[in-house]
Amino acid sequence: MLRLSCVVALCMPGAGALGQVAFDTFNGSPLPSTYWLGGGSQFPTRLAWRFTAATGGEVASVTLAAYRIAGSTTPATVVLYAANGTQVGASLGSASVALPFGQFSAPVTAAVSGITLAPGQDYFLSLQLPQFAEARWQLYGPPQLPGPQAAWIGAGPWTYFDHPQAYYPAFRVTVPGPGTLALGVGVLGVVGRRRRS
Repeated sequence: MLRLSCVVALCMPGAGALGQVAFDTFNGSPLPSTYWLGGGSQFPTRLAWRFTAATGGEVASVTLAAYRIAGSTTPATVVLYAANGTQVGASLGSASVALPFGQFSAPVTAAVSGITLAPGQDYFLSLQLPQFAEARWQLYGPPQLPGPQAAWIGAGPWTYFDHPQAYYPAFRVTVPGPGTLALGVGVLGVVGRRRRS
């Protein structure tokens, strides 16, 4: 009976097994405003925001609050870039994400793999639309102190904007929790001892 209790306790997922947040702007409040992507030459088809990773590890997912309002139904793309000072650096990897149509209802999540963040380092996260698409990226408040954000307008290079305060669009970058591997080893160890008794 005691051994069974140990197995059950070890099988319960701890906070670390659920993942850690490297960056999150969902902890504010949604605002009645959005960033526009697509829909004309004056609006960017790619929008990137610089962030500092609060914790390190391989990225597991990126969650954001955005929706499609017109154009192509091809999924959008989430891209993580290294930061080259205050500018967008090399692409570290990307993942597709299908944006809901019409209005923001619930956050959408893109599964990401093969990208490792270092704690305290700066990165850019970009939402990029396919050709002939139009979308909105929800803002959350209160205003924060971001680094420069970057926009890709038309076929030109990145254009940078820097504000003393600005509203971030809603996105969350998650890495696996440190307890995930240890949890699996612990369960196997208890089961093994029970079989030998």
